[in-house]
Parts: sequence; structure tokens; C-alpha cells
Amino acid sequence: MISDQVKETLKSAFKKLAVERIMKELILSTAFFATPGINRLTLMAVEWIVDFIIETTELGLFFVYTNYSVEKQVMELKAAIIKQRENPNEENEKELISKFDNIIRIRPK
Repeated sequence: MISDQVKETLKSAFKKLAVERIMKELILSTAFFATPGINRLTLMAVEWIVDFIIETTELGLFFVYTNYSVEKQVMELKAAIIKQRENPNEENEKELISKFDNIIRIRPK
């Protein structure tokens, strides 16, 4: 449940940033897109295109993969925590730290 919320939050943040950037570039390139009626229609079209891109391309698959990957890592961390609590030793502690490191690592080793 929480991982689905994270996935949807990532999607909505990406959509918001993409739409804002595209609209800014359109308005800067041609003042025509800044007129009130045209601006609203253009905004709706850009939002639809960005939604389409997110849902039907590799970008959508990236969000699903990221969701699966994080969920798998969390399950592994939970198992390592349980194992450490049941049998606290140095080997289990190293495994716990390793599993935790997999979740918080920003760049691959």
C-alpha cells in the first residue's frame, strides 16, 4: 500500500515538473501560448501528452520497476531485522547493515 503511494507520488511530481517546464518553454518561444484561452487548451494538451508518456512508455515501466525493487529490498530488510533479533551475532548484524545499505544507497557501488 505505501509503495503504491510512493509510486503515485513520484508520477505526480514528475508530471507536475514536466508540464511546468514544457509550458514555460512554449510561452517563452511564442507569446501566442500565453493568451488566456489558448493557454488553457495548451495546458490540457500538454498534461494529456505527459500522462500518455508516463503511462505507456518505458517511463511507466521504470516507476513499476522502481516500486518492485524498493518493495523487494524492504522485505529483505524486514527478514534481516527478524533474523538479527532472534539470533544477535556479528554475521547477522553485517547482513542487516548490508540490507539497509541497499535501500539508502544513492549510487551503485
